[in-house]
Amino acid sequence: MKLDYNFIKKILLTMEEYEEHQIFSYDLMRLLNITDDKGVINNQLIDKFIGHIKILGDNNFISCSATDGKFGFSYGAKGDLIITNPKYRITAHGYEFLDLLKKKNIFNQIADLAVPTAFKIGTQLLTQTLWEKIKNGI
Repeated sequence: MKLDYNFIKKILLTMEEYEEHQIFSYDLMRLLNITDDKGVINNQLIDKFIGHIKILGDNNFISCSATDGKFGFSYGAKGDLIITNPKYRITAHGYEFLDLLKKKNIFNQIADLAVPTAFKIGTQLLTQTLWEKIKNGI
């Protein structure tokens, strides 16, 4: 799976715009068109969704009410996908990352980097930009 920062941004923005501080996995999948209103899964998008949710979790950008570390996704003995409906929330660290993704000039510079590196470089770029604004009296 190729890392897709636009998709990560879309996930986090959808979570941020949700009216509650947590969102059920099923609701998030529906809002992102991973499932339709009847719960039918888009087989072309589900693996991408699962992979990116796990990447967000790996980097502590989201937390999950499921404590098994699987974020509501596992596989049965025959390889069939088992989906539960835990709640996700954006962590403080996740909100910081989302702020970086919202800044187009930073987003373009970090889009080809691994997530931990993108966060570090993005934070440095943001700090540099803010420092230059302060220095120039803006």
